[in-house]
Amino acid sequence: MAATKTVKVIITLIIITSSSLLSAIISSSQNILAQTQTEFLTYENKDFGLGIQYPSGWTKEEESKSKSSNVNIVVSFAKQNGSRINTEADLYIRTEDFLGKNITLEDFAQQQKAYTSSLLAVSSFNESKTIVGNKLAWQIEYEFKGIGGITRHGLNSLMINDNTGYSLVFSTDKKSYDRYFPIAQKMIDSFHIKPN
Repeated sequence: MAATKTVKVIITLIIITSSSLLSAIISSSQNILAQTQTEFLTYENKDFGLGIQYPSGWTKEEESKSKSSNVNIVVSFAKQNGSRINTEADLYIRTEDFLGKNITLEDFAQQQKAYTSSLLAVSSFNESKTIVGNKLAWQIEYEFKGIGGITRHGLNSLMINDNTGYSLVFSTDKKSYDRYFPIAQKMIDSFHIKPN
């Protein structure tokens, strides 16, 4: 009798574990499928000398046609959810001319962390170094409360080229992060700075 109960418990545990594993595999497969089925367009900006690929279903909005100050939001891409204020996911490119100051990538990362904290009340960051567009980059990952108190996940990829800092800032609802991160990563990986 005790052996039968033990076998039933083991079988139940196997079923629960298998269901969880199957659910994770299906979710991961759907994310990969969404990324591979997404058609990407190419955006080029001659004034700022940069380019990136973005999903054809995302709204593109150029914020500035030319360098008007030392800090510019060049372009933003957004996956709308019916609201112009709150998006499902978005990525924008920001440039900053260091005006001859000798700024290191680590200095730039610390400045961006302070700026992001002041705007969004972020309490902690995860940081790592990576390569974006053949350039050494610093990635900062964080969470913040968006409009309506929704927790959003942010990822800021930073790099420097010829005394100019570049920020690629991605954000999405925390619950949608696994869905949109592969798309954002493809966008970030496609980013390139054209030589002067």
